[in-house]
Amino acid sequence: MNARLLALAMLALFTAFTFACGGTDDDGDSDESDDDETNDNDDTSADNLDDDVTDDDAHPSDHGFYQFAPRPSNEIGVFVAKTGDDANPGTMAEPKKTIGAGVALAEAAGKSVFVAVGTYEESVNSKVSLYGGFNNAFTHRETDLLETVIAATGEFGVQFALEESDAPVTLEGFTIRESAAQVQSALAYTAGVYMTGGYAVIAWNTIFGGAGTRSSNGMNVIDGSIVALGNRITGGAAASPIRPWSVTGLIFGGSAADSQAVLIGNVISAEKAGNGEANRSVGLTAFDLASATNDGTRIFAFNNVIRGAEAGASTTVEFWINPHYDTLARSGAVFVNNVLIVSHGGDGFVGTVWGLYWMHNIVWGPEAECLWYFDHWVGFVQYECIETLGEFNRKYDGPKNLQNISADPLFVGPDDFHLTPESPGIDAGMSLAEFESLDMPWPDTPEPPYWLPDGLDLETLLAYDADGDPRPYGAGWDIGPDEWTPQ
Repeated sequence: MNARLLALAMLALFTAFTFACGGTDDDGDSDESDDDETNDNDDTSADNLDDDVTDDDAHPSDHGFYQFAPRPSNEIGVFVAKTGDDANPGTMAEPKKTIGAGVALAEAAGKSVFVAVGTYEESVNSKVSLYGGFNNAFTHRETDLLETVIAATGEFGVQFALEESDAPVTLEGFTIRESAAQVQSALAYTAGVYMTGGYAVIAWNTIFGGAGTRSSNGMNVIDGSIVALGNRITGGAAASPIRPWSVTGLIFGGSAADSQAVLIGNVISAEKAGNGEANRSVGLTAFDLASATNDGTRIFAFNNVIRGAEAGASTTVEFWINPHYDTLARSGAVFVNNVLIVSHGGDGFVGTVWGLYWMHNIVWGPEAECLWYFDHWVGFVQYECIETLGEFNRKYDGPKNLQNISADPLFVGPDDFHLTPESPGIDAGMSLAEFESLDMPWPDTPEPPYWLPDGLDLETLLAYDADGDPRPYGAGWDIGPDEWTPQ
């Protein structure tokens, strides 16, 4: 799913929460004042572009399931726009100019930060929620047309340093990438988003790792819990001649506290636009360093695309558990309805087999070295390279390994992850009901064994794909972010 597709997806899914903006006739009556100034419920077209505060055209993508931003108001928000001034009070009418100034005020006041269209060359350190994609008056939100860019000047684009007692935060509707100043600084390590501790929702962003010379990671989440929905997360810079030694799309895990991740409908990769090859490339790394007090690292991945890149040592997914503590009973990785793309000479899944549930995924790598590469930790390091799905099924047949596919997913294009009508992923996925009927292997953890924000559940988050198409269409759920429909 390319940046344009994600932007369009965000547009479709945010339409339930756009605001009066005036000057846009979206119901075909040549009256620019009705839908655009007041909600009189006369727009009956499924045009995805209506400006009503509430849904009145019954299009599925108008449902508010996929947006987390509350309606902006001075009571709950501090406002930032390129037209503002940091001496301003940060209201809708008089916004701040920089996100950093908005965050400082919002943290003191217990509010969120709403950011208008434009490019903000700064690195942001925040303990409050950030919402992008608004017009300068904060009366309208369209994240494709009103792109809000954080161009990092320091090591991180956005940093959340959170404590267990901090309220959960949300990062939604941004493009995060390197700035020219970051490139010139030649920093060794960079990340688009860096989070330690706490709880966060990361939704509908395009995130690049930046121009680190040694390492560039799209997201680092250490000792925290996240829900990541509909993002494009890429290790490496958006556009830079720098070629770091290591690039990773998402690093997740911890040692001092429990860490849980729910990943839905993301594209996670370790590619860099036009920058050649890295020496080490990993799409997703999850780890549990473990201690006697650690409640374990658990990752639940549904309907994502995850891929490494052509590199000296490329891996699509890594998952590591320290077996020397009892966290083996509490840690694990569940992969359902994902597409893993394995590069030439690379490995698909590398890590420990304990706690691994692998169900209804497509693993595609016709020129891969190993589709699975296990480290068994049986008193000594014992590595096992599994080159084919057939070999994997013979050795690990059972309830943890169900209906996986090794075939070309037949996407529309190399960076367009919509399914073509011939895709083997159509109707081949696992439904939520099937998943919830499984006997999960973590008896010592709360039920459910993952964190979600208050008021949300998997049924809500999985109900629609990135384009607003309901799941399922046809005989069953599809594999990957896209639920194929004949349109």
